[in-house]
Amino acid sequence: MKRIVLKKLILCNWKAQNKEVSLNAQKNVIKGKNGIGKTTLLKGWCWLLTGYTDPYNAKNHELFDNKQELNVNTPIASVKAILEINGLEYTIEKTVKADFVRKKGSDFYTKSPSDKYSFLIDNIEVSATNFT
Repeated sequence: MKRIVLKKLILCNWKAQNKEVSLNAQKNVIKGKNGIGKTTLLKGWCWLLTGYTDPYNAKNHELFDNKQELNVNTPIASVKAILEINGLEYTIEKTVKADFVRKKGSDFYTKSPSDKYSFLIDNIEVSATNFT
């Protein structure tokens, strides 16, 4: 049987937060005051594994800073996990970039209906077709 241990979870510009949490192989408790990012860690982990931020509903929202208007300079948001599987360390990461399209003949950009996502295993970008 494979032994899988989540060693570290890293959020970068994800929901406007940068967090790095190291975990041990036994039992981990995440606790703290309201507003410090406990739920953000959970939603980041869910999004990394499933593509949805809400573990109970198929929703995918609030990936960026909701207090700022999205624009072409909005930084890439990412969630990264360091896993140990049977003694070997692996990194999985999902990134999202807000996508904009420039209107023809102008310098005005409009938000695309979808953003640009990527999924990486050990810093190599992969897609679902790689697993079929």
